[in-house]
Amino acid sequence: MVPVTHYAVEVWRAATLVLPAWLRRRLTPGGGPAATSGDAEITLIGVNDWSAQPRPDVVPVVLVHGTETGVGRWRDLAQALLADGHTVFAVSYGREEASVRGRLTGFGTGHLASSAGELALFVDRVLEATGGTRVDIVGHSQGGLLGHLYIKWLGGHRTVRHLVTLGAPVHGASPLGPLDSLAQAPLVGVGLDALLGPSAREQLRVSPVIRELAATPDVVPEVKYTAIVTRHDHAVLPVQAQLLQERDGVEVANRYVQDEAPESVVGHSDLPTDAQVIAMIRDALGAP
Repeated sequence: MVPVTHYAVEVWRAATLVLPAWLRRRLTPGGGPAATSGDAEITLIGVNDWSAQPRPDVVPVVLVHGTETGVGRWRDLAQALLADGHTVFAVSYGREEASVRGRLTGFGTGHLASSAGELALFVDRVLEATGGTRVDIVGHSQGGLLGHLYIKWLGGHRTVRHLVTLGAPVHGASPLGPLDSLAQAPLVGVGLDALLGPSAREQLRVSPVIRELAATPDVVPEVKYTAIVTRHDHAVLPVQAQLLQERDGVEVANRYVQDEAPESVVGHSDLPTDAQVIAMIRDALGAP
């Protein structure tokens, strides 16, 4: 069953389709070539070029950052993908300032449902601008989880060709084990949300969002999946929670960094910038 929040997002998306293009662009997240990461304004050269006209066979790549980071984390990967001939876009999402972390960092701290809706609107705009019908999504941490929410709850199975996740809490994180459920207690929850923003609790294994996501298969037939995982991840635990359950008829690849680079000690935060991980992403996406 799809949560009521997601119906609201779908109504909003439908409403934006009748608006003039210039107004729709103003209402869509990540609307320009410059976006912010925390307090710093970052411009990724060649990214979010809304005038780009890729070949009809080129599938745009959408980069989705993780919690309390921003598009600046994608600088090295974006340049590598552009050099390969990809058309690259990067979305900023989840901006809320009701929490301490939200006021300090700005992005990725809002409710997951709202952030998934922002991703859906951004993809709509990418497809409109490029004339395409599908995108590839690369999502780090929460960004990868949002890719799954978009595919399962907001019609993304029709518009996503390949979802590549980096350290994504697909089955939820369990940092405290049996004590995780305390985070869902009303008073504790209010305090955590005020400190960290609602996305923190919603990414836990015991959250209603993760429970609802777990009620359906990890993958859908219309999409190809690659999950890139490091054994040195100390943020999304257990590490196995990042792996995808295979399903007949669906192309799924679970790839440990250390299986391909045994000496790698890359951690969770550095997945988007690590040279070996960037090579694995480029390999997964292939030539445009």
